[in-house]
Amino acid sequence: MYLNEFVCFIAAGNLNDLQLITSININFKETSTMFRKYIFRYAHSYIFLRLITVSVSTDAYQKQEIRNNIYTTFEPDVLRRHIKKKTYMGRPPFILDLSSPTTETMKIARDELRETPENVARGLKELQELLENDKTIKYDTDEEFLMCFLRPCKFYARSAYELMRRIADFRAKYKDSLYGILPEQEKGAMCSSVVNVLKERDHKGRRVLIIGVGSTWNPSEIHIDRLFRILYLLHLAAMFEPETQIRGIVVVMDYKGAEMKQISAFTPFFAMKLISFLQDALPMRLKEIHIVNNPYLFNIIWYMIKPLLRSKLRNRIHIHGSNMKFFHSFIPGSHLPKDYGGDRPLINYNGRDWYPVLEDHIGYIKRWNSSGKI
Repeated sequence: MYLNEFVCFIAAGNLNDLQLITSININFKETSTMFRKYIFRYAHSYIFLRLITVSVSTDAYQKQEIRNNIYTTFEPDVLRRHIKKKTYMGRPPFILDLSSPTTETMKIARDELRETPENVARGLKELQELLENDKTIKYDTDEEFLMCFLRPCKFYARSAYELMRRIADFRAKYKDSLYGILPEQEKGAMCSSVVNVLKERDHKGRRVLIIGVGSTWNPSEIHIDRLFRILYLLHLAAMFEPETQIRGIVVVMDYKGAEMKQISAFTPFFAMKLISFLQDALPMRLKEIHIVNNPYLFNIIWYMIKPLLRSKLRNRIHIHGSNMKFFHSFIPGSHLPKDYGGDRPLINYNGRDWYPVLEDHIGYIKRWNSSGKI
């Protein structure tokens, strides 16, 4: 048992009548749900300008649960976004799900990822030791950060360590495009409709990323390297979500209206870069990749990259063409927008709506940028 200090923001009356609340000792494990409900109930009208220090006595596994529940949720910039309720064209903003995994999700974590208190504690300790003994790479070793690597590696510390080394190698190899990457550098490209994220998860609770590489994408305006940078930034944001760490992501590549200029943009060099990222340097559970509305020209890309794919990734790629019925056998229409023959409303949002999420977590992105090879 040991003491851990958490600093968070709390709404306290209206703007002209703030009270400083200090020296409160509570069991956050039992009251965090109440606390979060209180904060977000009043977030629409109150600004968070006062600090509260909460002392929590807990063991390592409980500490991780608490961090998942409140640590990132109570970042000042995140709370400020909740208060402002910034909207675009009357639509609510995207909000990352930073709460603790649900009971159902934790069952998946136990069954599929070996996530038990004993394995978590052992994995964290062993991974911290491996990183501390390696003087060639630099990573933060706090528990919240390391969980992002342990979960996709099923809490095998050695596997997580090797993943972190591969990520460091990948970032060093492609440092020209990834060094110091920040959302503001790609804001113009992000605020297009080339890359989008469905606001609702699919039937298995997975995040769904849509990449429009057809007529919505002009390679002469948004170079394919910039497209990759956007995807890279998005994967950093998705890593925040405990639910996504456990349930994974699905990628939909939409080639509707694609012509030779889009197809020819996928050079062999870019193909190698993308494959290396997906197979060796992605600290997430990539569950499925769906190719939809692909023209015959897509075969040029497919025949180029297929021999380079390992069986695990190759078996997760599904090519549908315009056959939405086949697509729905993987993701039911009840969880897809009308754009893909589903029951949900047409997509009426784009990168302009979810870009603020990246701004909110700029501190984490900068922290990630400081990691890698020494």
